[in-house]
Amino acid sequence: MFSLFLTHLDAQTNLILNGDFEEYYSCPDAMTQIERCKHVTNPLQHAFNTPFASTSDYFHGCYVPGSSMEPVGVPNTVYGLQYPRSGEGMVGFATSNYGNGSYNEYFQLSFVSPLICGETYNFSIYFNLANNWKHSRKGLAFYFSTSEFQDLSDYLYNLHEPNFVENATLISDTAEWTQVTFDFVADRPYKFVSIGFTESTEDMFIEVNSLGQVIGNGTYFFADDASLTGLGKNVQDEFQLPNVFTPNGDGINDLFTPIGNSSMFEELIVFNRWGNEVARLTDTFIWDGISMGKEMSEGVYFYILKPNVGCENLTKQGMIHLIR
Repeated sequence: MFSLFLTHLDAQTNLILNGDFEEYYSCPDAMTQIERCKHVTNPLQHAFNTPFASTSDYFHGCYVPGSSMEPVGVPNTVYGLQYPRSGEGMVGFATSNYGNGSYNEYFQLSFVSPLICGETYNFSIYFNLANNWKHSRKGLAFYFSTSEFQDLSDYLYNLHEPNFVENATLISDTAEWTQVTFDFVADRPYKFVSIGFTESTEDMFIEVNSLGQVIGNGTYFFADDASLTGLGKNVQDEFQLPNVFTPNGDGINDLFTPIGNSSMFEELIVFNRWGNEVARLTDTFIWDGISMGKEMSEGVYFYILKPNVGCENLTKQGMIHLIR
């Protein structure tokens, strides 16, 4: 479950490796070199002649002015003057639709260690609209994954559901940085997050910068200071499974179902006292006391609630009393 918060205090250790984009393997000397930044990768194919290429960029103060036709230093970038929010490094990515289909760039960040299933985290990152661009759009998407995306042959919105989409904020400031932040519960042991936009359509782009020189249905953003912090709260502390239910049709306690956030689980299996399976539930973990069209008799039943892959520590077993 994901929810938006406009402000949040980061009181703990940042779990993103090189979230300020300061460290690099080698200094960038041209566009499309985001992977020169340590622990930052491009999840899509790089080649321009592929249908779903992604060529996100790395900007750093180590760049030597004049060493390329497309300056990737700071504050003088190929898309105008821009200082990083902090330090000397930042990344950049584009999105567009000029009538010939959606184009989107992404960048992928790595975590210090896998997230703990059931724990609540805060994610925060800052964005800035490049000076030379007239337009902006909403729909920043965040895709969490347990393994690294590499050389994908399609845009992420065609392959995966985003864990969070920011549709409330239109990033329009070309001088200051705009924060996007949200709290979420880890329903898998995520190790990476990829950031880009949802599919672009021509009507999504809104003119926000009258001084911009690049016209049309496209835009470019810088990103800096990504952070991921644990909030010290596990939803399992509030998660409960009842031990009694009464499926007698009176509308009171008629169903056996978890109380709380069940997004970490994928299957609930119910057995009778002889060990025979009477119910196997996925998605919605609701049992009405019926098995194969027949009402089950009163008595004690047993259950196993199986978590998502990688969250085996959350497995729950117990008993339930069915009373009519």
